[in-house]
Formats: sequence, structure tokens, C-alpha cells
Amino acid sequence: MNTLENAIPASVSEQARLDLTMAAAGSERANRPRIFVVGAWVLLIGAGLYAISGVTARTAALGKVSTARQQAEKTITLVNEVKDLKARLTARGVDYNPQIPVFLDQLARDAGAQPDKAISEVGTGDTVATMQQRRYRASFVDQNPTHLLAFLNATQESPLTAGIEITRIEVKPGNPDPATGQVRWKLDTDFARWERKR
Repeated sequence: MNTLENAIPASVSEQARLDLTMAAAGSERANRPRIFVVGAWVLLIGAGLYAISGVTARTAALGKVSTARQQAEKTITLVNEVKDLKARLTARGVDYNPQIPVFLDQLARDAGAQPDKAISEVGTGDTVATMQQRRYRASFVDQNPTHLLAFLNATQESPLTAGIEITRIEVKPGNPDPATGQVRWKLDTDFARWERKR
């Protein structure tokens, strides 16, 4: 029998062995940098969340750009439609023109009809948004019907009276022509023209 083994009781040697094992495990844990592994995982999760938020933000920004592009295209389309309507209204003659009675009188005389009195503006009619209807009246007494019809036709075709509409026609037989015996006619007519408000 060995004297050394007898000298140390078994419980003490077992205790020493456990202490050594625990010291070795503590030393091993101290040598393993667990904080770096945990830190790496935290950093990886943070980078993943940042990447996901970046992709989400990019998708949202692309959606906003697409929506803005569509709105811009709609706006451009509307602007072009407004320009087209303005051009058509200008061609139709919607600007205020105080010379319309003079032009109507000129067209009557060119057609061979003599107005009973000066053709004049008789007021305004309906109003819609920025447009207002202006009304004009012409009266003819004992005139040749051919001349009267030529005048009415000229008011609708002449660029001088662009946009004018006949709103009322009242025709009555008048006195016969003493030289030919042909019946002459009386004509009362109203015109209207839509114009921009001044």
C-alpha cells in the first residue's frame, strides 16, 4: 500500500479534483470570448433589420415616384386639353368685341338689306363660369326676302361675327313693292354670342 494515498483521505482528494475541474472550466470560459459571439449576432440582426427597412423605404419611395409620375401625366393631359379648348374658343370668337353691332350692320348692307334702325346690343343673357351671353337685335321693314335670308346666312358664315347665334326670328309680310308688286317682308331677329366676361 502506498503511504501517500493513505495520508490523504478520499473525500479531500475528491474535493481537490472537483476544485481543479471547476477552476479548469472557469479558465476555459474565460478564454472563450462569448461576448464577441453575442455581439456578432446582435450586429447581424441589426444589419438585417436595417436592410429590411431600407428595402421597405425604397419600395415606398418608388411607389410615391410612380404616383407622382401618374399625377404629372394627368396634369399635362389636362393642361393640353385646356390649351386645346382655349384655341377652339379663340377660333370661335369668344373674346369681347364691341364691334359686333357694326359688323352685323355691315353684313346687312352687303346683303342688300337696310336695317330699320341701328343694330344694337340689347343686354346680357345667361352667365356660366367666366362666360357671359351678349344679345343683339336687328329689325328690318319692307325688305326683299332674298336679301334678308342672305343677311341671316352671312351672320352664321362670316368670320366677323364668329360665335354669333340666331336666337329669335319673327317674319311678317309687309307692304308690296309699288314697282314690282312683290310682297316685301318685315324681320325682327335676335342674336346671342357667348363671350368671356370683362
